Amino acid sequence: MQRVSDLVRRYVEAGRYPGAVTVVARRDRVELFDVCGVMDAERGIAMRPDTIFRIYSMTKPIVSLGLMQLYAEGRFQLNDPVVKFLPDLGRPKVYELGESTREMTVRDLLMHTSGLAAPNGEHPVSRMYQDAELPGMDSDVPLSELPARLAGLPLQVDPGTRWIYGISTDLVGLLCEVLSGLPLDRYLSERIFEPLVMVDTGFSVPEASIDRLAAGYSFADGGFTLADDPRTSAYTRPRTFLSGIAGLVSTAGDYLRFGRMLAGGGSLDGVRIIGPRTLRFMTTNHLPDGRDLASMADFGGETRREGQGFGLGFGVLLGRRGLDRLLRLTRGRPGRHLPHSTTPLVQLPDPPRAPSRRLCLTRRLTTGAGCGHRSAVTARLSSWCTAAPAGGTPSATCPSPVSLSTAGTSEAPAAPTRAAPTRSPAS
Repeated sequence: MQRVSDLVRRYVEAGRYPGAVTVVARRDRVELFDVCGVMDAERGIAMRPDTIFRIYSMTKPIVSLGLMQLYAEGRFQLNDPVVKFLPDLGRPKVYELGESTREMTVRDLLMHTSGLAAPNGEHPVSRMYQDAELPGMDSDVPLSELPARLAGLPLQVDPGTRWIYGISTDLVGLLCEVLSGLPLDRYLSERIFEPLVMVDTGFSVPEASIDRLAAGYSFADGGFTLADDPRTSAYTRPRTFLSGIAGLVSTAGDYLRFGRMLAGGGSLDGVRIIGPRTLRFMTTNHLPDGRDLASMADFGGETRREGQGFGLGFGVLLGRRGLDRLLRLTRGRPGRHLPHSTTPLVQLPDPPRAPSRRLCLTRRLTTGAGCGHRSAVTARLSSWCTAAPAGGTPSATCPSPVSLSTAGTSEAPAAPTRAAPTRSPAS
């Protein structure tokens, strides 16, 4: 664990990150909870164990799981056409091809094979999104208006043919609203955040917690520059467009509880969020013919993603090949400048083969040169959770968000470009 801590701290000391919160949990026990540097370099405010981060694409697994809760209740079928629930979407044509060969399905949205483009991509359809000012998380229009705005724009590719890390999960969030009859923020709060005691996770930061919101930074000349001041951030105000692709904020403690729930087969501390069979179905590779993302992806990779499949809202390591590839990519290179890099990778062995389930989540909030998006170079949150076998009893040694938030903090320097590390004891 000391090597992990030292590695992260080196990047803070070198001025690549203002600060970091690092979490490693194994078998329901927090092995490392380390805090270093600053959460606001301009004001010299030390990083805290309960610092609130913009979690961007780590929103996607949460929203996808929310929709699959409704699937488990029989509210829809995966092969249902999306237009059945979102009639304003119609049947968009395909760029340069005309009519699509088939309709977009709910499964396509969960798998990122809908044909919908990325709003920040370089494809002509992405530029059409930008020219049309397609609503996003900073928009003043509700999520419900998105299908009508998309109806006049083409798909990038035929549904089911390519994997594109685009706006599919915004429509997943809208399906949660349509099928549940609740706004997305209320639905996620009632079905996931409150049961898991994720007390600091939501689409905005309440006034009483604004002092814990980290500043958002972009990379610049080997260091970082302020992109989103926490005192004036849009996250400090209620959101109108509740983005399923990147809209949530959270803390290390909160997301650890979400990860422990996944690693525990869908339950945590005796509270079941989703059934184990449904979760295992979500974390099975659904790409056609067992393919990996290297052969399917059109956008959304700072790497080629060999050995990585994709399920319903989660990336899936394809056995040892996927794990070896992931380790090769990260060995000695965790300081790479990756735009909004998010890797929700799941490996859940069959119970007869292994007595435990494992979950690996990594999150780096960064912006690459020219990305043009707000970002926070304020945290690298990593967790490796190994839960008890199905039916096992959760241990009390993994701290709750409350105990994490009360861990002590220490002084941090005011210098904005080179933040010396500070350590906070783990709970």
